[in-house]
Amino acid sequence: MIIEVASDSTARQIIEKSVSKMMMHNVKFVPGEYTLHYPDGREVITLPENSHVPFTLSGYRRELMKDYSKLSLYMKLMESEDG
Repeated sequence: MIIEVASDSTARQIIEKSVSKMMMHNVKFVPGEYTLHYPDGREVITLPENSHVPFTLSGYRRELMKDYSKLSLYMKLMESEDG
């Protein structure tokens, strides 16, 4: 699902906007705590090529040298501690 966010958005801001949009448009959406992930499955915390730089959408775009419309990130439901 495509969302519109500011170029300086953090992973937390992106996931909050994504969850909000999914809740409005997908009746089968499972509410819960979600994390944001790169296409290779790693959780989005820092930029992939520089583990000392916190993630921002604009930083990610610069690393990949792609248009914003070509960037893909994925949501993953966090597993509960009780199973």
